Amino acid sequence: MPSSCRLLSMRLLWALLLVVLAGPLFSVSIARADHLMLGEIVAIGREDRGLGSEFIEIINPTGDDLNLSEVYLTNAHNFPLTAYYNIALIDPESANPGGGTSGKFHVRFPTGYTLLAGDSLVISVKGSTLFFEAYGFYPDFEIEEDGGVPDQIPDMVAVFPGSIGDGPTLAAGSLSIVMYTWNGQDDNVQDLDYFFWGTLESYRVNKTGETVGSHAYLPDTEESLQEVRASELHAFDHAWRRTDLTEGTETTTGGNGPDGHDETSENFTGTWADVTPSEPPAQPATFFQSSPVFTDIWPDETYDGPYEGQAVTFSATLASYSAVTDVDFYYSIDGSGYLSLAGIDQGLGVWTAPPLDGQAEGAVITWYAQAVNVDLGVAFFPVSSPLYFESWTVSEAPLPGEDPDKLLITEVSAGENFYPATYTGTERAEEFIEIRNPNPYGVDLSNYYLTDNTHYSTYGDQLYWQIALAASPDNIGGGNYNAFVARFPAGFTLAAGDSVVISVAGSDQYQVAFGTLPDLELYEDGLEADEVPDMRPVFVNDPSDLPGDSIYTPGRGSGSDGIPDGLPELEEYYGEPMILYYWQEGDDLVTDIDIFIWGNANSSYPFSFDKSGITIGSSTYLDDTPTADQEFHLDFAELGFSYTRVDFSEGTQTMTGGNGVAGRNETSENVATTFQIREYSVPAGPVVEKILRAELEVVAKTFLPAGDGEFPIRILASDGTETRLRLYDLQGRLVMTLFDSRTDAMTPDFYATVYWDGRDDNFQRVKAGMYILHLSVVSEETGEEITKTAPVVVATRLSH
Repeated sequence: MPSSCRLLSMRLLWALLLVVLAGPLFSVSIARADHLMLGEIVAIGREDRGLGSEFIEIINPTGDDLNLSEVYLTNAHNFPLTAYYNIALIDPESANPGGGTSGKFHVRFPTGYTLLAGDSLVISVKGSTLFFEAYGFYPDFEIEEDGGVPDQIPDMVAVFPGSIGDGPTLAAGSLSIVMYTWNGQDDNVQDLDYFFWGTLESYRVNKTGETVGSHAYLPDTEESLQEVRASELHAFDHAWRRTDLTEGTETTTGGNGPDGHDETSENFTGTWADVTPSEPPAQPATFFQSSPVFTDIWPDETYDGPYEGQAVTFSATLASYSAVTDVDFYYSIDGSGYLSLAGIDQGLGVWTAPPLDGQAEGAVITWYAQAVNVDLGVAFFPVSSPLYFESWTVSEAPLPGEDPDKLLITEVSAGENFYPATYTGTERAEEFIEIRNPNPYGVDLSNYYLTDNTHYSTYGDQLYWQIALAASPDNIGGGNYNAFVARFPAGFTLAAGDSVVISVAGSDQYQVAFGTLPDLELYEDGLEADEVPDMRPVFVNDPSDLPGDSIYTPGRGSGSDGIPDGLPELEEYYGEPMILYYWQEGDDLVTDIDIFIWGNANSSYPFSFDKSGITIGSSTYLDDTPTADQEFHLDFAELGFSYTRVDFSEGTQTMTGGNGVAGRNETSENVATTFQIREYSVPAGPVVEKILRAELEVVAKTFLPAGDGEFPIRILASDGTETRLRLYDLQGRLVMTLFDSRTDAMTPDFYATVYWDGRDDNFQRVKAGMYILHLSVVSEETGEEITKTAPVVVATRLSH
């Protein structure tokens, strides 16, 4: 698909005209203007336009439309550590062609992109959003998507998994940019254009004497003899711009570039200028298609592969600017040709394929995935498949041992309830715990327990392992102070490699927050039981106490945060433990399965513990890590973020001599390293119908405007709605628009406070009297509308 044609800028046309007028040089100049060139480079953001103004311009000075499907771009050459031409070895771990670290990137153009004759394009290094802030229009491409979801600006393609580093940038004192072409098969890459700055010779390209596979490169110009355009980074508000399409005195034979050019011999001081201001080409009339992005995949990096005869289900979650139409999973068994499994759209971006049948022990399976959207944008996982692919070897079917099976706590979302807070229920909607089964077989969770309760006190210690003494709140806790002790439903089995999500606040609130249902809920939060299974309490309160159990006891008083003490809630600031354990009725000891502790470790709320040497019945616990040496995750995960496991090996955790599965010491894990705070990734559950919601709350009905006083109004509206809050007088005349979602922002399904200062749209104080607040919430999908009204009385101060 061709780009929209933006003819070469006047500066380049003038440069070409000068070459033509030179007469005898005419034939030479045409021969030299036969390949893509770098046209302009901004390596540091303009002070007046923000740091997002870094870009690379590429021009097509030829008379032909050029397909850029096999054109690559990198800033990662740093010999001998990295050498871009090693990309032909297709082994980034050992060959190290560069990219993926310290702001370095190694990318190519999407398949099918064509740059028209005489046209130019611009690639934003920092992403399309910051580029727009800098220049007021969008680039042709961005190195990678900088937004939460893909936009219409197409991304460059990573040439191997991880070839684009976090925060791509050109802002370095020494650096080179190489544009080359490679067909993805041969041992040879061909240089198209080259530019460098700075004094470090390791960033300069010299392939002299280098051999890759069967290809021996011709000599390049020696590093010390290459002409330096600038010894350091250009200034803010400046750019390096090509002024000569003939490439000056560049050697045209015997090199590694087009028709034998030696791209390392160009006299940059004669062919490039340091100019101000920068001038990226204007955005195209139509963009090349934007591709989908894989945001999650199964099997993932934690999966060790299937055992003999075990089926595997492929799954992928995607985000895309336009709707995804097809997802296919390709697999090969023992090197045979690839076969495909067509993905089925499950909604919410999730696609799953029918199971791949179990294979014999020792079989080697390689696989990759491909996604296509309405615009025909294509994405692969892993990137540049099938050059790169995922693989596993089928193992011997395991035999479950005598120990309970190891599971992992993989994500904890602790919500947000700052003290003091006015409890509305919404703060708890996003609290959940995710648990994963890393075993190659399903695990029955009937005897697995989950709790956030440990407490030492003068009136009685509440400790989870005391469940072996008696199922009583006096010694194991739960059901009060927002703490819980819960058991998984009888017969609930977690499949091999699968995860389960438990909603803390119940399925109804979880649905409001995420639009899906959880796998389990701690307790039934609706008036009637729903399809989401509930966790089981381990005791029921004494009849003399309030009706309730180890999870939920309605009717208790509220704490300083406004949350009733009988409701389970995760303490996000002071912190607490999340303990997954196994206990079979009649046993003296429990088995620790996984433990994660977060928070401030405030001395008023001690929640670390040490079971070392404690004897119950005829059994004694082995050593835990002393509480003073236990590692907590001290950072605060605010709303929208969770504690997410990034190390599935459990880091430096002691694997012997402890009270966990096969002797693991779960209290020794270095959780500050094995968990990171990330935007939470809620596993997709069943798709549920969106509930249109609208709430209007006015606490004080009377407003006495005085000075800078303001009148608070609380509103709530569903996601995907057009929301307006207006104030009318009793004659129905509009006095003031207080909120309009087209220009104002609020968090969907959470209360927002709007303030009115007693003035109308003309900033005049309104007269005393009654006014009507009118909230309108309209679904952008269905057109359904909910309206809410409330009176407001504007009073006047009495005179004396």
